Amino acid sequence: MGNKTYFKPRARLMLELGEQLIKNESVAILEMVKNCYDAFAKNVDVTLENLDDLKNGFIIIQDDGIGMTMDTVVNHWMEPATLNKKNIINGEKKSFEHNGMVRIPLGEKGIGRFGAHKLGNYIKLVSRAENDGEKEVCFEINWGDFDNDKYLSDVGVEVYERKPEIFLGNKSGTRIEIRGLRHVWTAKEYRNVYRNILALNSPFKAADSFSVNIFSNHQQWEKDLISFEELKDKALYKAKIVLEDCMIKEYTYEFEPWEILNKVKYRKSKEYQNTYIYDLEDKKNKTIINLKPFEIGTVVIELRIFDLDSYILNLGFPNDKNTIKKYLKQNGGVSIYRDNMRLYEYGEESNDWLGLESRRINNPSKALSGHLVVGAVYLDRLDSTDLIEKTSREGFIENSAYDCFVKAVLYAISCVENDRMIDKADLRMFYSGTFKTPVVDSVKSLKNTVDKKIKDEKLKKEINSALANIEREYLEINRIYVKSSSIGLNMSMVIHEIDKILKELEKSVKEESASVHIKNLVSDLAMRISSYSELIKNTKKNRTAIYNLVQGTLDVFKYRILAHNLTIDNRVLADGEKVECAASLVRSAIMNVLDNSIYWLEKYEIKDKKILFVEYVPESGYRGLLIVDNGKGFTIPKDKLTLPFISKKEDGMGLGLHLVNEIMDTIGGKVIFPDVLDFDLPIDYENGAAVALIFKEA
Repeated sequence: MGNKTYFKPRARLMLELGEQLIKNESVAILEMVKNCYDAFAKNVDVTLENLDDLKNGFIIIQDDGIGMTMDTVVNHWMEPATLNKKNIINGEKKSFEHNGMVRIPLGEKGIGRFGAHKLGNYIKLVSRAENDGEKEVCFEINWGDFDNDKYLSDVGVEVYERKPEIFLGNKSGTRIEIRGLRHVWTAKEYRNVYRNILALNSPFKAADSFSVNIFSNHQQWEKDLISFEELKDKALYKAKIVLEDCMIKEYTYEFEPWEILNKVKYRKSKEYQNTYIYDLEDKKNKTIINLKPFEIGTVVIELRIFDLDSYILNLGFPNDKNTIKKYLKQNGGVSIYRDNMRLYEYGEESNDWLGLESRRINNPSKALSGHLVVGAVYLDRLDSTDLIEKTSREGFIENSAYDCFVKAVLYAISCVENDRMIDKADLRMFYSGTFKTPVVDSVKSLKNTVDKKIKDEKLKKEINSALANIEREYLEINRIYVKSSSIGLNMSMVIHEIDKILKELEKSVKEESASVHIKNLVSDLAMRISSYSELIKNTKKNRTAIYNLVQGTLDVFKYRILAHNLTIDNRVLADGEKVECAASLVRSAIMNVLDNSIYWLEKYEIKDKKILFVEYVPESGYRGLLIVDNGKGFTIPKDKLTLPFISKKEDGMGLGLHLVNEIMDTIGGKVIFPDVLDFDLPIDYENGAAVALIFKEA
């Protein structure tokens, strides 16, 4: 049997730990400030003097907490990685309570003290414990004493007691003074530390009587640094979401326009309250995200979202727009707070932990970026033990609990994005030229200018003729675009349905001896392909019955209808009046309406899914096709349904009903969204979404 041996760390280990475990000055100071919080301090003073002078620069961190006795210093502070705080986190001890304050320790690894070495070569600690008589505990460390080949146990630190010199009277607390700066600070480093200290507490919640004050002689480095408190009222959108298990337990979104934006109205939404949390990466299978299997606890999210479009900022804050943009560039993002204390580096510009920027690249009109939002995600310290902080203090270990947590937060943000798009569209409509018809409006404007400025009638006629040709050619190109876009939106459906039939064909070839079934499948596939091919053929108007339009669409949708257990209630008569339209385009429009209904019927988990088709006469000379489902109605105000890029679908593009509107306009018809109660329909449909396609009679 071999002899036992023991680790004998060299003194240099202390230096290596400080260098490797503490990333930068911000982490170093924040770790020591968190230790003040754990000591039940109400106030922490951080003094930063002469940081651009190695010889005369110093940093002092002083709190008014419970302080330390000689025993605490020797047996806890001088012993890194003790289990004292970790045991509290794991429930082996109760949380601390002192003078009415209940605090869960923020640190559990016992390595925060190495931050002092990251900042300077010399440290002096003075502490006075509550109710410990007239004495302070002191010691000094020269980190250079550890830069040798001695064993750690051979480098002593003298700890002594003295009469109070710092904490006089009945005062208690701890003071750490650091000198011999490791390097000359720059303005950027100072501003980063300053900003991170201010961001230690949530911008939306007051701390538990915990305040950090900064004192410095570097006021010139603080120029233009502003607080969130000064800017929060400039955010047009705000939201609060509570996630619990697999549900959004609370959801409140608000659009609060400034007084000058009087063309738009305040709007509040609770659209997603008591709905499931879905995985955005698996929309096809509608996978539900469930936090319950992990020790994560309740997740609370607060967001303030800004609108940085120039036309909006110029109306509200023309003199402050650059300040707002600069602040958000440095401070924007979504941070994580445990017991109202921020976890570094979440919310930093360099740490896009939610992948907001990549989402915005893929969908710039809808997705949020870190430069538009100031957000906070709140966790309970004791309930979120499966979210484990890295030893380096740079966020959580990316385990399965963390992955589930991130997906849940991201889905909640996507819900807010859906709501925001509705109000964003109003802003664009009333306060910008975004919704002018391209080319056509420009041609009209130019025609007006020609009529006013050109006196030569012959020249005027030539110019107007050329402008008329431009407008006519543009409208033709636009018509082709509408058709091709409609086909593109339905291409995934084509592939999906044909793939299903081909798989069944393959299965039948292997397992069935009867060739009749195979022949029918082949015939069915040929018919589907033929139906879709009509979409890219001639779109010339002709006379057709609405029944043929509906039946032709349902033939194409046969397998979608079966796959979703959808009941089709087609009450359109085969011998109805004929209408004028381009049949292939109209079938494409009906497909888009059906796509919307199927999505929301599935989303709201309607058990007996139904869609009703009814023909009616809206006015003399016109025929209407009413399409109604038995869902919960539209989730977007009706006056915004046909605006492009507005959608409440997860990562939806918001083009479906916009294309329906464009198609109907192209054939001389229109699309409207009537009230279901205006029709004598079965009770099943009284809360559903109703779309009416209006055609001219042939």
